[in-house]
Amino acid sequence: MNCFNNSDHKGHRKNIMTNCTGLCDCGEKDSINSKGFCCNHSGANNFEKPKEIKKEQIKAIEKLTVFLKTIFYRYFKLFESKIN
Repeated sequence: MNCFNNSDHKGHRKNIMTNCTGLCDCGEKDSINSKGFCCNHSGANNFEKPKEIKKEQIKAIEKLTVFLKTIFYRYFKLFESKIN
């Protein structure tokens, strides 16, 4: 209810049910229009990660890929030597 009470609902049709549970969609652009976000969630989905972080993530994925390929290759060679 905090998000609902902290946002503008003028002209909106609303139905508040107190006997059930639910999830708060405040701050989720895919669920509700950003004009309906409360003051605590305005722009929550607009956060863009810096390019440096993305570059580091790509490097980490590349290193992990090389590592996994190496392990798979060594395991395969070990398995191949056992069956020959």
